Amino acid sequence: MNILETKNLIKSFHDGDRETRVLKNISISFKEKEFAAITGKSGSGKSTFIYQLGLLDIPTDGEVYLLGEATKALSEKKRTEYRLNNYGFVFQNYALMPDLCAWENVAIPMMMRGMPAEEARKIAYETIDAIGLVGKEENYPNQLSGGEAQRVSIGRAIAHKPKILFADEPTANLDSDRSRQIIDLFHTLHKQGQTIIMVTHELEYAKECSRLIEIRDGIILSDTAKA
Repeated sequence: MNILETKNLIKSFHDGDRETRVLKNISISFKEKEFAAITGKSGSGKSTFIYQLGLLDIPTDGEVYLLGEATKALSEKKRTEYRLNNYGFVFQNYALMPDLCAWENVAIPMMMRGMPAEEARKIAYETIDAIGLVGKEENYPNQLSGGEAQRVSIGRAIAHKPKILFADEPTANLDSDRSRQIIDLFHTLHKQGQTIIMVTHELEYAKECSRLIEIRDGIILSDTAKA
């Protein structure tokens, strides 16, 4: 089934009277358990696109459907609830809270959903162990390598079992060895049934995904699924 869909999606930015249309009538759908990579040159619109899919921004026109439900007209409170309950996000700058240790960073989304702190801590520890960071639960972000910090951000994104995991250039700040570790972790999650939509400029990793989507100048240039 289609878990996520866009119809005639348009996103424009304005500078005075000047309009720049970044996304141009994109209609596309994603199925459950896909691992889709979105590629394109810098400025092609790929990050803007994932922000629309992830309800982090509101499209200028068109619609984003999550499980068949239109989302554009949702209030900001409802959009926040949708993101919290359905999505996990991994960003290239990790976006960890510097004053919180690893398990606390992982536990934040669960506690925001109302989970008791002790239960959230238990799941956070289990998640950190599962992503290969046994013994790092009490470490603060400045005590982690770049690859370890990105793993913590992935743990935070998946601990509450999101319907969709979004990753925006998750290996951009990592060396090749640590990048490989992150991509391998995504493949493991995908094999376990996680739906993943990843923006990457690294074609080597994009080609490993079950679906490869290329954006150019705000339109879908190609969309190829593995047989």
